[in-house]
Amino acid sequence: MTKPTAASIEASTKLTGLQRQYIKAVAEEAAKLATNAVRDELVQLVIINGQYNDADLKNRVSGLERQYEQDEKYTLTRPKIIAMMQKLGME
Repeated sequence: MTKPTAASIEASTKLTGLQRQYIKAVAEEAAKLATNAVRDELVQLVIINGQYNDADLKNRVSGLERQYEQDEKYTLTRPKIIAMMQKLGME
């Protein structure tokens, strides 16, 4: 089963334009934070090793990517969107 794309489920969400913009902004901010965390970790690896070790960095990045793909907290699902909207008082 393939993962649905944002475009494929957009019509069924029945979100207003402002709600879609808000969700997109939240997702972009979360992605930016995750990117910064990975970047900081890579910098620390380079500093700790004292030299650029390509194989070690590739292994570490692969592990982080696997963790990111398998971790449900990074998945934006319809129930999460509804819960977030309710928390913020949106209907």
